Amino acid sequence: MFLVNVPVVVLGLVLAVRLVPETRSQHPEPVDGPGTALLAVSLLTPLAPLTEGRAAGRPLWTWLSLAAFPFAAGAFGWWSCGRTGRGARPGCRRACSGSCRRGAGWC
Repeated sequence: MFLVNVPVVVLGLVLAVRLVPETRSQHPEPVDGPGTALLAVSLLTPLAPLTEGRAAGRPLWTWLSLAAFPFAAGAFGWWSCGRTGRGARPGCRRACSGSCRRGAGWC
């Protein structure tokens, strides 16, 4: 099964190098460490219990992790909107809105 994926990845890399244009900024932004960590936590909190919870017999950590998801996602949205208010670019921006609205949570 692994050997089937190798040519697909190689083809994807070759096409990406040929087709994706060069887009380097004259003033690159630093990586948003806290925002990246909050995004990782908000992705991990629902995915880990949904993928591993059934095999583990749905222990308490699965339910606690699922309950923590809205708070993790809200913290990521709050952090991202706060970065916009400080003049920095958020790591995740809503396509339908260029500005953050109070209470919306996402930018």
